[in-house]
Amino acid sequence: MRDIVDEGGMMRYIRLRTKVTRAEWHEDRSKWMVRVEERDEDKKVVREWDDECDFLLNGNGVLNYVYNAWKWPDIPGLMSSKGRLFHTAKYEEGFDLKGKGVAVIVSGSSGVQTVTAVYKDASRVYTWVRIPTWITAGFGGKFVRPDRGNSEYTEEQKEEWRRDPEKYREYRKMIEDELNRRFRFALRNSKESDESNAFAYNEMTTKLGINQYLKEKIIPKNFNADVPCQETAYGIEVDVDVIICATSFGTSFRPRFPIINLDKVDIATHWKKNPESYIAISVSNVPNYFMYSDPYSPVAQGSLLQPQTLFTNHFLQIIRKMRK
Repeated sequence: MRDIVDEGGMMRYIRLRTKVTRAEWHEDRSKWMVRVEERDEDKKVVREWDDECDFLLNGNGVLNYVYNAWKWPDIPGLMSSKGRLFHTAKYEEGFDLKGKGVAVIVSGSSGVQTVTAVYKDASRVYTWVRIPTWITAGFGGKFVRPDRGNSEYTEEQKEEWRRDPEKYREYRKMIEDELNRRFRFALRNSKESDESNAFAYNEMTTKLGINQYLKEKIIPKNFNADVPCQETAYGIEVDVDVIICATSFGTSFRPRFPIINLDKVDIATHWKKNPESYIAISVSNVPNYFMYSDPYSPVAQGSLLQPQTLFTNHFLQIIRKMRK
């Protein structure tokens, strides 16, 4: 990312250690007024000011809680526990886990990635699985390695694509085409869904090898019918040095900060029961406001890069036309 920023000369447009806390449309001036906080290295607010703009583009994304990107799990005594406590959304970069006992709470996608990242350094790792879950390699088909990892490209391949951008474009489109065809995986009882279940089952049984205990506990038997357990087995206690929470990412699409529309109503309040948008990029009664990865946008299927690029080009077309 730093290379991209440097190559495009983007740093002059980027302000670090700042946080947007509010945005309100002023109809009398046809402007957005945006409240911004600047923080120091200790994350203390050192300055607050109002900025203004003609167009507001919100790239907060889908994993949100209203006004907060994440929350601690509701576990009695968690916040008063001894040792170090982290959330995956706000992990301390460079923290040394060597020789430490680590507990990872929750086994969703963040939890799975956390366990694989910390187990090599920690002396002991504990995790709790409330419900069996599929843990699979990518579904990239012919574009992944035999071990289902991401492809590694040789310098010769990279140089060939540099010389022939059209060939590179065709290769990218083949990958996107295969990924986008896989939306049928999500259709219950479809042929594609059954095939993906079989693929995931074979992947997990192969990776778990002879460990029958883990196979019984982790691999879903009836994914739609499995009910999460509410507590761990009685009498089980473990002592750890570090707790890592991979929990409580909201998916409601409600913005992280108040966005006040023409009627002086916060979008988050308006979307409390049901989020809405116009072709996944704008909202009624909210002028000159565009969104990335918000209600009804294609965030669950295929690569995000292509729709984000299309959204950006569309936003630029609108802005250029309105500025004439």
